Amino acid sequence: MKTIEKYMGVKQEDFQTLMPSIQAASSRMVKDYTQRTHPKLKMLDALILLSIATFIIQLVYAQVMVFSKDPFNSYLAGLFCSLGQFALSGKYLLC
Repeated sequence: MKTIEKYMGVKQEDFQTLMPSIQAASSRMVKDYTQRTHPKLKMLDALILLSIATFIIQLVYAQVMVFSKDPFNSYLAGLFCSLGQFALSGKYLLC
């Protein structure tokens, strides 16, 4: 624990006093989001999270598997599709 305190510059006691306020703020944020956000906006947020998750899963899968020249085009197509879905759904949030 001392190495973490030395590396981060934060003592364990400070972290323990800060943690309840972080938990209270995050629970308030989630409560406000669920109560005040329109259902259509929640669906768009879920779509954005899904496209980000799809992108990350494809990226991790490609890094774990050995790269070969055969499926490289389909790999790029999958990445670009998830990024395009993210960009297009983000556009509708701004309107």
